[in-house]
Amino acid sequence: MLDNNFEPPRKGLPALEWYTMNQFSIIVREPFSEDSPIELHDLKDQELESIPILNQIRYIMQLIDEAGEMDLTRKGNLKRKVVRDIYSQNFFKDTLDLPIEPDDIYRQADCVTVELTKILLDISNLTKTRHNKYSLTKKGEDLLNKPNQLLTYFLKLYCNKFNMGYYDGCIEEIGNLGAGFSLILLSKYGDQSRKAKFYADKYFKAFPDILEKVEPKIGSKKEEGTRTYIYRIFKNFLNFFGLINITQENNVREKYIQKTDLYNKFITCELPQE
Repeated sequence: MLDNNFEPPRKGLPALEWYTMNQFSIIVREPFSEDSPIELHDLKDQELESIPILNQIRYIMQLIDEAGEMDLTRKGNLKRKVVRDIYSQNFFKDTLDLPIEPDDIYRQADCVTVELTKILLDISNLTKTRHNKYSLTKKGEDLLNKPNQLLTYFLKLYCNKFNMGYYDGCIEEIGNLGAGFSLILLSKYGDQSRKAKFYADKYFKAFPDILEKVEPKIGSKKEEGTRTYIYRIFKNFLNFFGLINITQENNVREKYIQKTDLYNKFITCELPQE
């Protein structure tokens, strides 16, 4: 959490939600450091069991642990039988708009959530691949049965190392830059249901230069940037971590976002006075 040198709110800037430039720099560069206003907390077992991506990560790690070494395809992907097995566990059943049948899965890339989890594991230093054999590292073996540490580890990994633009082809900076700021926005405004666009507007107010780099496929730079932000931060990140509820009114494409009780138990943010 913030130390005694946390600067008074009167020096903050409205575009940065009243954080100072120094505070904002910490949020962007080191969102989970001791000097950051973001703090993560341990959860109870029942709460941990409600997090889709954590459940799937642990399931895959347990499969690897039980096998000792898991055979991969020539391209280094999970084999079809394993992908279908993982998908059939329905860890993401409440977070997918268009669920598919297991028999329709022929390769890892056919299942977005499985491929995402495999990528996270590959960049996590918790697994290793040698001669197309997939196994846990010593660190992976140590964290396997420590779900709170595993959750914190992968949340930080997602915010600090994973490229959120892997699936959409838009510029990399959107969402990746200042992921911690998105957590702060949700902490501050997420008690009530708000349009997803509300958060995108706040984000681009803090990072206005990002939009200049956007090359829109449809509509304006702002519209393309907003769609990308919503897809990356809400649909593929916070949703999969069980930290938000996404609703959509009948016959309206606008998505509404509200943080879950789990969010309040897992993440707290020290907010400056306006």
